[in-house]
Amino acid sequence: RSAEVLAWRGKWHVLSVFNGWSTDPAKDTKSAVGCTAKALDIDPENAFCLTIDGFAHNNLLRRLDVASQRYETALDHNPNEALSWLLRSALFAFQDTGTQAVHAAAKARQLSPIDPFKYYFDSLSATAYLAAEDYETALKFADNSLARNQRHLSTLRAKITALHFLGRKQEAHEVADELRRRQPDFSVEGYMRAHPAADYQLGQNVARALRAAGFD
Repeated sequence: RSAEVLAWRGKWHVLSVFNGWSTDPAKDTKSAVGCTAKALDIDPENAFCLTIDGFAHNNLLRRLDVASQRYETALDHNPNEALSWLLRSALFAFQDTGTQAVHAAAKARQLSPIDPFKYYFDSLSATAYLAAEDYETALKFADNSLARNQRHLSTLRAKITALHFLGRKQEAHEVADELRRRQPDFSVEGYMRAHPAADYQLGQNVARALRAAGFD
């Protein structure tokens, strides 16, 4: 009966599906959206709950329009909600608005400079800089993120992409080997089918880098 506990549970289901941990993605997707909907039923103005509901719609349902509305409403209620800024940054990146993505990511880091999930802030900052085509800075944030958490698969994809567009192909292949070890069933086809950026230039660039690094 706690809105924020339900939102946290929903976030876990989102990450489970998006990071490839789930053994039943359809079931976990339904659970994620169910949890965030219940959270908003309890507290419809809670910025954190609005943010996680947007996260679920963005990453699982590819409803970027709903996600944008949720993040905007969350920041109307609490302009200092760092996670709202961070996930809004990812949404901007997925839609190829790199400048806005970089700004939102910087705002998120400014609001929570010693966040216990700093690896996640750095990972999405890397994505923002990929969208802005600043591959050196994207690589820096990807490396910072991986130094804290080597198991975050989207960070490995971001690093492969940055290395590819920097012309560092051998290093990209080495990181691809690590991604393959951690997610043996990963494929570009699966990425393009599921990722919210697939229909945008960012998603196309990631796919190009992954194929060049040896993925089908």
